[in-house]
Amino acid sequence: MTKLTSAQFDELCEQYSEIVVDRMETADLVEYVMNDLQNRYSQMSQTELREHIIEMENSGDPTDNLYDELAENVDVNAVGTCIVKGTDYSECVDRLVQSMEGN
Repeated sequence: MTKLTSAQFDELCEQYSEIVVDRMETADLVEYVMNDLQNRYSQMSQTELREHIIEMENSGDPTDNLYDELAENVDVNAVGTCIVKGTDYSECVDRLVQSMEGN
């Protein structure tokens, strides 16, 4: 086995990565990127993710806050799921009340 320098090894990794990507179907690439992004974002704290989303997605308008919109969607979806699948309806009611209060 040839001993490579660090720069040579980096180049080898880059070339092999290109070969692997060239073999992948579009759906495989999308799945890979989705998994990578989900893993990256799930490693962030809520505050870090909120700051990242604000930095990357918001127009600067204070009312334009994608993180808050997504959080609201998750909360509304959680209430709907709880009502459909839940067995502890008191928890569903608490979630519904919280979502109506904007918490």
